Amino acid sequence: MSSSKSFARFARQIAFIVGLAGIAGCGYAPIYGTHGSASDLMGSVSFNVDQTAEGYHLRERLVERLGTPEAQAPNQLTVRIATSEKPVAIASNDTTVRTTVTGTADYSFVNNAGETVATGSVRSFEGYSSLGSVVAINAAQQDAYERLSYSLADLIVAQILTRTAGQ
Repeated sequence: MSSSKSFARFARQIAFIVGLAGIAGCGYAPIYGTHGSASDLMGSVSFNVDQTAEGYHLRERLVERLGTPEAQAPNQLTVRIATSEKPVAIASNDTTVRTTVTGTADYSFVNNAGETVATGSVRSFEGYSSLGSVVAINAAQQDAYERLSYSLADLIVAQILTRTAGQ
């Protein structure tokens, strides 16, 4: 029995190595690798976002993912955010116990030649508990909006990187 387990383990290891060789042979390059499309954009994108708390957190996450913009960054990313809240769990006494925050971000990415390379819209949601003191609920709400902004930024970056890969 132990020899069949060791053979199965060996077969999985061989399959994994062959799979890696196949990926390497097809020209796969990590997007954040030395010559990946993310490295080409690092520091070369300026951000035009809403002057709101959500916009601030979105920009903060974009900087984490794409680097601090150079003084004269050749690429421009414009993002507009819309959010809404909806109670999703209501107790028998009509008290909201859980709220969902939904956000949509419309974006446009313009390259250094002034061409619009990518436009789109991303959507995400986060939730928070609506129970507790006013301070606790406010903190949970702010945290949900921050997480939402980070999620929207991650989705935008993923779409931009896949659309600009190889350009």
